[in-house]
Amino acid sequence: MIQLKTAQGSLTEEALRESEESYRTVLDLLDEGFCIIEVLFDEAQRPLDYRFLQVNVAFEQQTGFADAVGQTMRTLAPNLEEHWFEMYGTVALSGQPVRFENEAKALNRWYDVYAFRIGPPGLNRVAVLFNDVTERKHRMEEYQRVMEQLEESEAALQDKVRDLELFHDVVVGREIKMMQLEKEVALLREKLARYSEACAGDETGREPGTATTTK
Repeated sequence: MIQLKTAQGSLTEEALRESEESYRTVLDLLDEGFCIIEVLFDEAQRPLDYRFLQVNVAFEQQTGFADAVGQTMRTLAPNLEEHWFEMYGTVALSGQPVRFENEAKALNRWYDVYAFRIGPPGLNRVAVLFNDVTERKHRMEEYQRVMEQLEESEAALQDKVRDLELFHDVVVGREIKMMQLEKEVALLREKLARYSEACAGDETGREPGTATTTK
């Protein structure tokens, strides 16, 4: 009986070890960074820091941190923004998973993050699956900058078009007025010519005058 229990115990330990190895293999095959952290609170349950308990291979690529296991975030990145500690503290206490995207200025990176509590509540452990999206963020910022420049260029072009339309209206209007004036001048000249011809005809048709006699 004792030998049977010992054999069963060995099988259980071996199965557990194989399960852990499979779990580790899966984590290390992920492109995303993965870690399990322990959130450290003060007496008022305010999150002060968190300690790395486990990381996968991609963790160092995604964060730049080597040998992070056992170290705290404030040791690795003293200037990390408070919102990271607050977010993981909320997950540890509430048990509600969160998905968010935020900047870690201290690391010069942007992250897409999914965080969920793991283990009993009192352990304050949070599993974090994350991906460095800095390059995508920069591409989006560049795209927005180009779009803003295009909008500004389009607005400037529209202003120039309006100026050209105004110039066209002024110039064309002036030309039309000049044409109308030229027509009026031509009509006046024509009338003056006819009047001159009429006057010349009257002079030509009049006979020379004769002397008058008196009685």
